[in-house]
Amino acid sequence: MFNEFFRRLPLYFFIVFFTSSVFAVDFGIISAVQGESMLIQQTLTNTATKTINGVTYLQGVLGNKSVVVVVSGIGNTDVTVAATRLISDFNPAHILFSGSAGKVDAKLNIGDVILGQESFSLDYGNQTAMKPSIEVIEKNPIRKSEEPLVFSGDKKLLKLIAELNASSQLLRSHDADGKTFNAKILPGKIASSDSLPLVKEQFKRLKKFSVRGIEMEGAGLMKVCWMFKKSCLLVRGVSNAADPAGYSSTTNKNEAWNKENERLGEINAAKTTIKIIKFSS
Repeated sequence: MFNEFFRRLPLYFFIVFFTSSVFAVDFGIISAVQGESMLIQQTLTNTATKTINGVTYLQGVLGNKSVVVVVSGIGNTDVTVAATRLISDFNPAHILFSGSAGKVDAKLNIGDVILGQESFSLDYGNQTAMKPSIEVIEKNPIRKSEEPLVFSGDKKLLKLIAELNASSQLLRSHDADGKTFNAKILPGKIASSDSLPLVKEQFKRLKKFSVRGIEMEGAGLMKVCWMFKKSCLLVRGVSNAADPAGYSSTTNKNEAWNKENERLGEINAAKTTIKIIKFSS
């Protein structure tokens, strides 16, 4: 019996080493829908699909980095569940969210990419004229400290912006009239809400906050990363205008135009996410 155990010991070690959640991967990638991460999935090598307690992941390699991808579903609740499971199941060193967003900053074009320097929820607390606020902030029971209302993206990853822009010539963007430009990759504030599109007063307040974009998952992800002390960054490609008054200038021309804009935002975010992984040390 003992001889059989020792004979099989290398196999047991192999199983434990490659299935244990103790061993971290370099990057965890989350997207709300399959299309947002499809290019990333296709870029990975040595891929394997793994389902853990109902959640399906794609594991692989990008450059010399180990990567795991999961599709969360739309909204802050779905991404909170997916991010918590991702940390529990794989313990990634960094988490990136790759997807599209509506622009608040009028200077942005469709296809430009926003990296989340700061992120906050429109659905939590009071949105005053100048900043998010809440009258009572209780200590978070997990971190044992007060929760921030604004979450910061990973500073080390944000330092890659100059390098990302230097290699972004292949990313295209266009304005409301379809005029084409080289896409910009910019740091900025990203707001999050489960209720879109914005109403006029919300949009005005976001402009006063100097917000660049708005989406539906970022705040939930950033809060989970803060709770578990994880490096995290939102990567959002602009797919439409969030301004209620100018909404039709970049959407609703026709279904093909809408789909093209959405796809351009998704693709440019995915390409930027891939570059962040490759350029990171």
